[in-house]
Amino acid sequence: MTQAEKKASNDLLRPVSLGNEKRLPAFFVRNAVWLFYVAFALRFIGSFFEVTTFTCLLFIPKGLAIDVLDAIAVLLLLAKFLLQKTSIVGWCCAAVIVLAGFLSWRCGHESFFFWLTLFFVCSEGVSLNTLARISITLTSFLVIITLLCSSVGAIENRIFERASGSRPAYGFAHPNYLGLYLLALAIDLVVLRIEEKPGVTVMAILAFFLLDVLFVGSRSSGAAMALLGLLFICFSRVSKSRTRRRLTMAFAVFVLLSIVGSVAVMVRYDSSLPVVNDLFRSINVALSGRLSLAHKYFEMQPLTAFGDDFSRFPPIYWELGQPATFLVDNAYCHVLLRFGVVPFALMVTGFVLLFVDLIRKNTWNSLLLGIVVMAFVGLSEARGMHVECNYFLIGMASELLFSGLTASRTK
Repeated sequence: MTQAEKKASNDLLRPVSLGNEKRLPAFFVRNAVWLFYVAFALRFIGSFFEVTTFTCLLFIPKGLAIDVLDAIAVLLLLAKFLLQKTSIVGWCCAAVIVLAGFLSWRCGHESFFFWLTLFFVCSEGVSLNTLARISITLTSFLVIITLLCSSVGAIENRIFERASGSRPAYGFAHPNYLGLYLLALAIDLVVLRIEEKPGVTVMAILAFFLLDVLFVGSRSSGAAMALLGLLFICFSRVSKSRTRRRLTMAFAVFVLLSIVGSVAVMVRYDSSLPVVNDLFRSINVALSGRLSLAHKYFEMQPLTAFGDDFSRFPPIYWELGQPATFLVDNAYCHVLLRFGVVPFALMVTGFVLLFVDLIRKNTWNSLLLGIVVMAFVGLSEARGMHVECNYFLIGMASELLFSGLTASRTK
């Protein structure tokens, strides 16, 4: 390679900017990451109220208030992206990723993958611990407000029926959403205390688990909390470098099998097959019909590049008799069906590259733990891929694109 070719290659990878650091005070350039944190907080608040029975926020119709919060968040993320230094290759990658998210949003008429791409490309310098602090603060405050408003009758408290009895939603659109936010509190606590001795944190996880079992009844969140407690103890106890690397490889296999297995079951599900049908029916019952629903949507039409909203098909009437044009709770099948093959391929590529990087660096920190737990959540909850619920996806971006993630390691 000639000197000119080497220089051109290096120029593509060299961080560049729009010269903003010369036109703006240094304070704004140095603290641009806080634009990201504020945008994350606004998206978190909007996403939270989307799954509650509030009809207005501060006397503003809920839909309008969420749109305003989202618009401000987009502007903050745009400012953050323009202020961060990115290579020419990075700019091109960011453009492709955001374009894929935008097209999937316009085709599937659901925005969470688009939001993921926006936060993904703006994550330079992000601290996982700061995201956890934002999450635990907002979750605690908003859950308490929702429970209080529900208890005094200010908002609707829906009642859901299950074979084991009634399940109040305590102001949420579904009890499982409250279970997910209890799980979020447990995960936030683990992220912030992963360097500490496990005793107090495990007791806190147990308390959240009991709250879920006794009052909420979300089986997926309860199972995820149990896994979280076991993994936290494992992360605290394992100290040998070789053992950590082997476990990271095992975690990688688990995550990838979760994705591949979900899609395979969605494609091949057939409760009429002998031998297999008993297993599939048992799993389907345990997952409240999620397998059969995913398979039905898969059979409705061929897979598309950037998804579909399925609005031209007859709705499915689900709990409380509410019609739903698309109801696939498995996060991986949800991405493939609703957002298309291209976003799904980007998601799988991101997970593969992340685990290659984690194994190569022998990383043993809260990012790895969180990715594994949320991969498990994704088996039964589509919100396991929502960026405001799974901020470890932001950590994935920061680790892969910028190598600037700050995450606590176990000793």
